[in-house]
Amino acid sequence: MSLFPPGKRETICFGDTTFDLYELSGYERCEYLAKTTGHLGVTEEGELQKTVITKIGQLWDARRQELSNRLLLVAYALRPGREESLEELHQELCKSVVPEQIDILYIPAAKLSRLYFEVDALYQESSPAQTEVSEAPEKKE
Repeated sequence: MSLFPPGKRETICFGDTTFDLYELSGYERCEYLAKTTGHLGVTEEGELQKTVITKIGQLWDARRQELSNRLLLVAYALRPGREESLEELHQELCKSVVPEQIDILYIPAAKLSRLYFEVDALYQESSPAQTEVSEAPEKKE
């Protein structure tokens, strides 16, 4: 159980089961982000070090880690309504959810806690083509 009272709640169907997902508190969001990004190397300038994958095993391990991180967020979102510990929930999710179905649980949990961003929207905001289009009308005036 969480130390913080649950925030918003969303009920979703996954297979034959209905789950209640809860919004993560600010503390839980920070804890989740620390757990999932702690392994990333940062230079003195504050830039992330690029990881070079040289073996198929490293690629598989990186992909497995990404899936595990998504399921960890789902475990956090399920925890207020469950008796199990965070670790028990996470392990059970890793055992029972196939990679093709993770987003059915992950996306609603991430959106509920404001940790989900549309990738296409992020690229469009920083796209040079869009900047040029938005600057063109200003030059005409």
